[in-house]
Amino acid sequence: MVRLYSQRFWIETFHQEIKQHLGFREVFMRSWIGVQTHWTLVAIAYNLIGVGCRHSSGSFRQKIFSFRESIIPRALFILSKKSLARR
Repeated sequence: MVRLYSQRFWIETFHQEIKQHLGFREVFMRSWIGVQTHWTLVAIAYNLIGVGCRHSSGSFRQKIFSFRESIIPRALFILSKKSLARR
């Protein structure tokens, strides 16, 4: 219980960042699968920004800008097409 409480700051920071920057404020879905899909996409985006960021320090907004500068949109499109083709 103490270990979980010690992680509270990081959990609250994560929740604040996804609500502010990644559109996880209100979810208007009609099915539980839709909510799970939305949560999964937000978590993937958060992790991609965290891993793909050049600068480990700074605000999350700065990490998003750094991520946008380092990723070629065409490469993301090709990657998503390949992952969908595997299904």
